[in-house]
Amino acid sequence: MVSQFPHYLTTIYLHLIFNYFKHLLSFNIDLCIYKSYIL
Repeated sequence: MVSQFPHYLTTIYLHLIFNYFKHLLSFNIDLCIYKSYIL
């Protein structure tokens, strides 16, 4: 259990980072579409 705990934390950390960047990328794409629609 002790040896799997750091792996568990790493998995959660990577998952959060992945979701953050995925959200950021999606937001940037929406912003570009919005800008092109306005212009």
